[in-house]
Amino acid sequence: MLQCRWQRGVSERGVMIALVIGMLLAGACGAFALLMVMNGTGEEIVDEVVLRAPLEPVPVGSFRGVDQLGREVDEGVFRGRWTVLTFGFTHCPTACPIMHGEIARMVGMLRDVPAQVVTMTVDPANDTPEQMRAYVDRFEVSHDRWRFVTTGDIESVHRIVQGLGYFLSDIPGSVVELPDGGTMMNIEHPTRFFLVDPEGRVVLMPSGTNREEVDALARTIRSRLRGS
Repeated sequence: MLQCRWQRGVSERGVMIALVIGMLLAGACGAFALLMVMNGTGEEIVDEVVLRAPLEPVPVGSFRGVDQLGREVDEGVFRGRWTVLTFGFTHCPTACPIMHGEIARMVGMLRDVPAQVVTMTVDPANDTPEQMRAYVDRFEVSHDRWRFVTTGDIESVHRIVQGLGYFLSDIPGSVVELPDGGTMMNIEHPTRFFLVDPEGRVVLMPSGTNREEVDALARTIRSRLRGS
């Protein structure tokens, strides 16, 4: 089977060569390589598991907010510690239950290492600190290991998500019923787990709904902690 693998750490000259090759080669592999370069992403292989990665580390944008315990949070939360950054919301009926189950499982796998998860809500209108705290409690995860953050405004979340090459949008025709009887539109958001290094830069972007990739991410965090 033909396989396409685009490695991290590609030089500018290498990117240009890849663009030319991508335009010249016929077939899916050439087109896929070209698309990866244009999107600024590549791959890193961890124990034969292919994980998406930016071609160069991408700084997480600035923000201010509070977590589920009311503690103030800004981009400094990433400094000096390996972090898995995710996006979601507590009333999400589709991808989030899978992602958040994987977060709980991953935190258990990493319980003896100093890593953390930061989830930024894409629904600041409904995700209050009280709501986020009750939600995290359902997964029986320490509030120090999994911080659910609201910025209070969606614009700053849009800016961070777009800086990572993704987007947020309402899903037409998909309505979510709220516990108080109200409704909201379901929200399309990244389902990636963004691995942020101790300098606040995203270095890996594996799927947050693929157990094999989440397992590889946990092994990567352990490996990088040993090397730091």
